[in-house]
Amino acid sequence: IFFSLQGEGRHAGMPSVFLRLSGCNRRGRCQGCDTPYALDLKSGQKMGVDEVLNLIKPDLEKCYRLVVTGGEPLWQPHREDLITLVESLPVCDVEIETNGDFEPLETKAKALLLYTVSPKISPSMGETRVNKDVLRTFVRELADFKFVVDSEDDVHKVLQLCEEVGIPLFRVFLMPFARTKKEYSTNITRVFQWCKQYGLRLSPRLQIEAFGRRRGI
Repeated sequence: IFFSLQGEGRHAGMPSVFLRLSGCNRRGRCQGCDTPYALDLKSGQKMGVDEVLNLIKPDLEKCYRLVVTGGEPLWQPHREDLITLVESLPVCDVEIETNGDFEPLETKAKALLLYTVSPKISPSMGETRVNKDVLRTFVRELADFKFVVDSEDDVHKVLQLCEEVGIPLFRVFLMPFARTKKEYSTNITRVFQWCKQYGLRLSPRLQIEAFGRRRGI
């Protein structure tokens, strides 16, 4: 749990409270993962919902934005506690970052749930499996979609998936593959040009641009 600025996507630069849930169903299978330390369920600290609420409350009152990230927040080990958490929150924005393998939450939360989906379809990084039916559900939830790309072939795969699933291109953000500042500065130029060429949106990765591999910034 930490207070920072959102580094990616539509809300890049916005002050937010971050809740990172450990554990991911794709553990070890995504070469482009920038948070490998959060893949194991045992990597996090076990906490109850009330404890989490007490810890996030002071910073949430500053910005009224919570970003739930991972790992994979919608994975079954987290799901019921996450529903309890969001239904216990005051009116605020809750952005849930997910790989798109699992259905959106069914909840009557007062908070506004915003989904940012990052399907793993980059052939250059060995990631090609997606659940198209679940992705269509997120399209109906008006989710944004972020894709890490490292080649023009990756961009072609993004466009193909958008056509097959019905993802509006104005909700699609491309991000450069990068784990260091040097990789980021090199790769973002290429992604900039691809976004111009194919009419897609460019997402920064401010946390990498500013801090490289440092955690919890």
